[in-house]
This record gives sequence, structure tokens and C-alpha cells, in this order.
Amino acid sequence: MKRLLRDKRQGLFKNKKFSIYLMYVLVEILLVVFGILIALQVDNWNEDRKERKEELRLIEQLVEDFNTNKLIITSSEREYRRVLGNIDAALRNSGPGAALPPPDVFDSIANLWTPTVELLHADPSADYGLTLDRITNNQLKLALMSFPATYHQYKELENTLKQLTADQRRIYEKYIPLIASVRDYQQELFKADSMGFLRDREFQNASVNRLWNTRNATTQLEWLTEHNDTILRLLNTELRRE
Repeated sequence: MKRLLRDKRQGLFKNKKFSIYLMYVLVEILLVVFGILIALQVDNWNEDRKERKEELRLIEQLVEDFNTNKLIITSSEREYRRVLGNIDAALRNSGPGAALPPPDVFDSIANLWTPTVELLHADPSADYGLTLDRITNNQLKLALMSFPATYHQYKELENTLKQLTADQRRIYEKYIPLIASVRDYQQELFKADSMGFLRDREFQNASVNRLWNTRNATTQLEWLTEHNDTILRLLNTELRRE
């Protein structure tokens, strides 16, 4: 096509038909420009397809990661229910006139621990920004960006609970010789004072504080679950678009 136009243009130039010659020159220029635009459009389309495939691979990985988060949170919720049961036993069996409860109840009271929840994509200082740059859905991007903040709110309560639980362990150690639980040592033990432990005001107050903060932590964990589920819903919606 271009060769035919060039030959025709050269014939017109020789015959001094300049107006028609200029028209053919213009047509040639338009064809070149049109070809360049088509090539650029094809390149852009191919690049968009490549970026979309990369985004979908990222989304598939995020679905896996946030499903893992869901399993971790569900397991932690079960652990918190056990902790609340232990705290309830402590409050029902402590005080100035407390009597010694059955061994299994005392063991649950002495089970002084609190859950630790470690989630994926919860650290804003990681390479999270590079991940977000690939996400084109603004609602999904916002949900991912705000997830670390929701996690941080929960984590503050978790850290408070760790401190309260450590305080209770120190009170426990004043009354109960820990070496009794280590079979390798058979020397005479300090006398255990289980009643003193249960009648200690600090222990009871710490139990109340743990109760309040554990309830708050479970509420915050519910919000974290909702946030995690929202991200999963948006991620799966993106996958269904293909």
C-alpha cells in the first residue's frame, strides 16, 4: 500500500500536479501515524494484560495469606475462651475467705497465660507498599492499607494482657515453689501456700484487670476478623472478574 502510494506520488510530482501530490503525501503521513498509534495501543494492551496477570497472581497469594489469618484468629478466639474460663475460676475462688478448690480448678487458676496472635500483612513497615502499588481496586487497596492499624489496636490490648499475666505469675511465685514442678531436684521444698495465693488482694485485682482487658481484646479480635473477612471478600470478587 505504501509503495503504491509512493509510486503514484512520484508520478504526480513529475507531472507537476502538486495539489494532488500533497494530498498523497498527507495520506502517507496519516498511514504512518495510524500505524504507530496501533502499535502503541497493542503494546499498551499487552502491558496491561501482563500487569493484570501479575496483579491476579498477587491477589491469589493474598487470598491464601488472609485465609491463614482467618484460621489463626479462629484458633486464638478458642484460646481466649479458655483464658476467660480460667479467670472466671480465679474470681470465684479468690478473696479473704476463699476455700481451697478441687485440684483441677486450682490448676486452671494457676494456668497463667494469654494468647499471642501473629498475622500476615500486619506490619506496615514491611514491603507492603510495593504490594499495594499493584492493586487497582481502590476499595481493596484501602482495606489492605488500614489492616495494620486494626491489628495494632488489638496488639496494644494483647501487650497489656501479657504484662498483667506476668504480674500474676510473680504473685503466684511468692506462694508456690516452682521447683516442685521440676522432677530432677529432690531437696526439701519451700512450703506451698495455696490459700495465701488465693486470698491475695493483688492477685484478685490483677484477675479483674485481666478480665476487663481480655473481654476488650476479644471484642477487638472480632473487629479484626471482620476486617480480614472484608479483605477476603474483595479479593475473591477481583478473582471472579476474570
